[in-house]
Amino acid sequence: MSALAFTVAVIETRPLRIHAWLHHLPPAEDPVLVPRPFAPIGLFVAVTIRDAAGADIFHTEQPKVRLKLDPSEPGSYVALDAGATYGAILDVPAPALPPGRYALHATYSNHQFAGPAGREFGPLAFEAAARFEVS
Repeated sequence: MSALAFTVAVIETRPLRIHAWLHHLPPAEDPVLVPRPFAPIGLFVAVTIRDAAGADIFHTEQPKVRLKLDPSEPGSYVALDAGATYGAILDVPAPALPPGRYALHATYSNHQFAGPAGREFGPLAFEAAARFEVS
């Protein structure tokens, strides 16, 4: 598989909202397939929040969901050209954080969405981090 990167950014702190995305890094000639679903939070994108002292203060739980997309179907994937990104804005169900500095650690996993039948690409697993401040 061509080079992919995973990035996360905190876009709002009250409520906590993040933007998480996959980026197909250039140079590349061929598009790559990535799973269409990014939500719900905790399934494909899991989050841990740490305070300034490094203590874990929140982590997402893996939800029990029934996904509408079939992992073996081509329509369950998005083709990314080199330089293109694909992601989602996700609400993190963390409690209201008191003022302070925090670190957000996010992981991405494609789980059973490892490519359509005949074009399987296997597991994807990435980590990303962002620092943010609540005032």
